[in-house]
Amino acid sequence: MMKRLMGMAAVLAALTDGKKVPVVNVTFYKGAHTYWHRHYGTCQILVGASGHGYYQIWGQAPQKLEPGQTVTIPERVKRWHGAAPGQIFQHVVVMEPGSHTTEWLESVDDALYQSLD
Repeated sequence: MMKRLMGMAAVLAALTDGKKVPVVNVTFYKGAHTYWHRHYGTCQILVGASGHGYYQIWGQAPQKLEPGQTVTIPERVKRWHGAAPGQIFQHVVVMEPGSHTTEWLESVDDALYQSLD
């Protein structure tokens, strides 16, 4: 099943049924990225699959995420992630099984985002 993410140009495709280990492929179209957000009830592992992207943890500088690179973001940590400006990016998301929720927050500062790369 595929769905749009927060109305942005990103598509989610589940790679498992989510009952044992939720695994989702996320494709961000050119320049698409999430809002700032937090996950409750699970950490989130991001695995770069193709293209070029970024993630940023609140209070830290944005970090590149390339194919083959991984990052584990602990539960409740405020973050955003997505494609680099003008790029398409794909990553795989692995989360802990069980009940979890996402708290969507404010948008990413556009000037900072556009300055990446």
